[in-house]
Amino acid sequence: MMITLLKPASALVVVATCLAALAGCSVGGTAPTNTATVAQREAGVLGVRICVTNKTKEVAKIEWLTFDQSDPLEKNILRAGQTTCAAGWQTSLREDDVTVKVTWPDRLAQVFTAWNQSLGEPQVRADAAKQSAANACGIDNGEDVGFSVVCSDGYSVNESRRYPAYDFHNTILQRVADSAEDKEFVMTLEK
Repeated sequence: MMITLLKPASALVVVATCLAALAGCSVGGTAPTNTATVAQREAGVLGVRICVTNKTKEVAKIEWLTFDQSDPLEKNILRAGQTTCAAGWQTSLREDDVTVKVTWPDRLAQVFTAWNQSLGEPQVRADAAKQSAANACGIDNGEDVGFSVVCSDGYSVNESRRYPAYDFHNTILQRVADSAEDKEFVMTLEK
């Protein structure tokens, strides 16, 4: 049996080579900060931004239920011809980058939740809890079976859909071209 011993100088070269190889694996030498912006950019997942325009002759109440940033809106009232926007990016499985509740003057309401998933098209869910005039997929909660059905619509660029509120009101949602930070949606309120 032969035991080979390295001379001290050779051992130093081997250790230095190993350390250099390991150092080559790290990028930039510092870990990125744990912020939504860094994680968002690294994952390539944009946030969501929705702008709501009131094209009716009446006021509508706009409540941003989930968002990171929104335009100031006095008493949540969107007057005829006005536009308000909000943007969000969440790091949870709640699928709620931006949630907006639109309440019409006759108290009918619609709730829309939009999120951008890491794969596929950004999604919009129209009132999955069925607490408003929008009817999610026409499928009732499976109370007898113990599960609920959550439906959402995927949106490609320039795709739009009309969401009626009991035939009294219409909300049109359209995805427009992405910005540098967000998947962009335009919501138009119609009587």
